[in-house]
Amino acid sequence: MPFIQVARSGSFTAAANRLGVSTAAVSKSIARLENQLDTRLFNRTTRSIHLTAEGKLFFDHVDAGFARIDQAINLVEEARGGPVGLIRLSTMTYFGRHLLMPLVPTFLDTFPNVSLEISMNDIMPDLVSEGFDVRIIHGQPTETRYVYRHLYRLPLVLVASPEYLSRKGEPRHPDDLVHHDCITALRLSGERYSWNFTAETSDNATQQSASYVHYPNGRLVVSKQVDTVVDAALMGLGVTVTFVESVLEHLESGRLQVLLPDFLVDDDGRNDSEIFIQYPHREYLSLKVRVLIDFLIEHFYSYELRDYSPATLKQRYQPGAG
Repeated sequence: MPFIQVARSGSFTAAANRLGVSTAAVSKSIARLENQLDTRLFNRTTRSIHLTAEGKLFFDHVDAGFARIDQAINLVEEARGGPVGLIRLSTMTYFGRHLLMPLVPTFLDTFPNVSLEISMNDIMPDLVSEGFDVRIIHGQPTETRYVYRHLYRLPLVLVASPEYLSRKGEPRHPDDLVHHDCITALRLSGERYSWNFTAETSDNATQQSASYVHYPNGRLVVSKQVDTVVDAALMGLGVTVTFVESVLEHLESGRLQVLLPDFLVDDDGRNDSEIFIQYPHREYLSLKVRVLIDFLIEHFYSYELRDYSPATLKQRYQPGAG
């Protein structure tokens, strides 16, 4: 029902996208309903749309009914043998390219009656107003109106090309990075990332953790694009920190090498490498969305079991390793 979708999203465009019809068709449907009820349901401005008091009263009653209809549809889908329909998903470009897309063929083969529409954008759209069923985000969740589940923690690694290392030498300690060209990235806020390195040190009786923070101040700053940072490293422009999956093929080919294998690296405690899956509500979750969420959580749990520590990667992909 167009009214329900407009009320939920606060947007005629988002409602039209969700329903697969034109914005004009949604507008005409709302106008017919308002004419039938002889009351205005929405207050409209050039920038926003909000329910009137009468619209809110109407929405509260019909939304509960439609939620029960959705639940009934889910039960019918389950009885019929599986989920059906289109799922609209939004994710970050780097995550979609390197981690999500490789899973898509398996998901579509497993659920042949489900279709996916995947939007990749580094500036994340609003989940509801843009008509998405699911959104994959990074960083600690802050919006309380949505449900979040942890999906994955991106393992990070420091890399450089052999050509760069032949000119500048290989750093042996985080303190050595002040003498190197560091390719840095910007957060969405415009801040530069800092790199945190941690080494486990042991003596006869105790094990301690030694931490070092490096604030890269290189000549090249790349805004928010992980793949461009990796491309710059491949060109021999410097050393950089990136997530492991974005450079595995280059480590295997020898075009990039792992640096500082005795140190773990993280994203300065901001949790930007933590990945979450987000959806509007837990109750009345459609079967098609539920199977997608379960599928992704199961697969990324298996990814968490992989050993992508710098020491292991260095040993596996060091020059001459078989």
